[in-house]
Amino acid sequence: MLSRTFLPRLFRLLPAVALLGAAGISQAQSIKIGLPVPLTGPYGAEAQDQVRNAELAVKEFNGAGGLAGRKAELLVRDDRLNPGEAATRALELIEKDGANFIVGGLSAATQLSINNVTKQRKTLYISISQSDAINEATDASPYTFHEALNPHMTTQAVGRYAFKSGTKVAFLTADYAYGHEMTRGFTAVAKQLGAVVVGEVKHPLGASDYSAFLPRIRAMNPDVLVFNNFGADNRISIKQAGDFGMKKQMQFVTPIMTYTARVSGGASTYEGVIDLPPLTVPTDWRSPGLKVNRSFVFAHCQQHRQRAGGAAGQIVPAGCVPDCCAA
Repeated sequence: MLSRTFLPRLFRLLPAVALLGAAGISQAQSIKIGLPVPLTGPYGAEAQDQVRNAELAVKEFNGAGGLAGRKAELLVRDDRLNPGEAATRALELIEKDGANFIVGGLSAATQLSINNVTKQRKTLYISISQSDAINEATDASPYTFHEALNPHMTTQAVGRYAFKSGTKVAFLTADYAYGHEMTRGFTAVAKQLGAVVVGEVKHPLGASDYSAFLPRIRAMNPDVLVFNNFGADNRISIKQAGDFGMKKQMQFVTPIMTYTARVSGGASTYEGVIDLPPLTVPTDWRSPGLKVNRSFVFAHCQQHRQRAGGAAGQIVPAGCVPDCCAA
C-alpha cells in the first residue's frame, strides 16, 4: 500500500518537513518521527518491511549530517491493525514522546483514526496507505498529507484491464474500510464497462479459514473473482481458493501485489493472478530521483539480504540491478 518511492523521497524532504513540524524547537533536540504500524496481526510482514526501510532511511539521513546537525529519531509503535489502538499510539507519540510529525498507518481504517488525532493536535501526518476517504473534505486538513495511490486509482487501472462487457464479477472482501472502498471502486468500473457484479462475500480481518466463504462464491459462477484484501488475508485466501480448484474455473484478481506477498505466499499461490504492483516505473536510471531510489533499494538489499517489499520502499523491478542477495 505504501508507494515504493516514498521513504527515499521522505528523507530528501525531511529538512522541509522538520521545519514545518518542529518550529521553535531547540537545535540540540532530535527530529522525532512517529511510525505507528501493525507489527502484530495479518499485516505484520508488510509492517516489518516498513520499519526496516524507515530505519535505513534514518541511518542514511543521520549519516549525511542530518539537518543542521540535528539527527532524526524513529519512534516505532505497534497499532495492532486496530483503529482505537492506532489513535492511542498516535496520541502518545505526540503528547508523551514529543513526535514532530507522524508517518504510517498500513490500513485505511487506522490511518483515518490517526488522522483524526493529528488534526486535533495540529501535528503533521503523512498517510502511507490506500484510502479514498482521507482525501475527502471531511477527513482532510492542513496537516494531512496522503502519499500513496488510492482505491479509485487502483480499481480504475486493474478493472479496465481485467473486465470487459458481460464479465461476471464476484468479490471476496475484507470487512473494513480498505475492502469496502476497493469493492466500491471495482463496482463503478464494472458498470462503466458493462460487466456484471454477481455478488460479494465479506470476511473478518485476520481470517485463517475461508472454507465457509469460498463455496458461496463458487455458487455465483463468476468469470472473475477479485480478492479485496491484503497481507496474510490475501495470501491465505488466494491459496485456499486455488486449493479448492477455483483458479481453474475463474480468473483471480487482486488490486495490490507486493514483493512481500509474492515471497510469503509462494510462486504457485500467485501464479496467473492479475494484480497491480505498487508502482511501475521506467528503467532509465539516468533520472536523478530514480538513481537515489535505486541506491536506497540496493543498500537495503545489502543490509538485509533481500529486496525491499513493495509496502516498504521498493522501486527496482527485477533485473534492473545486480542480484545483491545472491550468495
